[in-house]
Amino acid sequence: MKKNSSIIYQVLFLLVFSAIIIFSIGVTVFFFFEKTEKYSELQDESKIITDRLINNLAIPLWNFHTDQLETIIKHEINNKFVFAIIIYDRDDVIDRGQIKNGDEIVQYTEKLKYLLTRATFK
Repeated sequence: MKKNSSIIYQVLFLLVFSAIIIFSIGVTVFFFFEKTEKYSELQDESKIITDRLINNLAIPLWNFHTDQLETIIKHEINNKFVFAIIIYDRDDVIDRGQIKNGDEIVQYTEKLKYLLTRATFK
């Protein structure tokens, strides 16, 4: 009887071990597929937002409508994929912008430049 219980424990151990290995492989493969999909989605959304901002900001910038410009920035910064909107002048000097600092949206200043170390799009 002792030998039977020993074999049962070995089979049970192999079954549990196999299940853990198969589950781990499945989770890892799912993670990489999901990561690739989300990254692609983020790139697509970024392109759409960038194109929309370029088209929406061109006329107010050209005509110097600062109120309209601030309104557009205020609306676009609320998108969950947008971290900051910074507008440069012709000499690559920052003209204006807004940035998310934690849960609040603040006017961009040079003091907040450290928040932009991850990515900058021009």
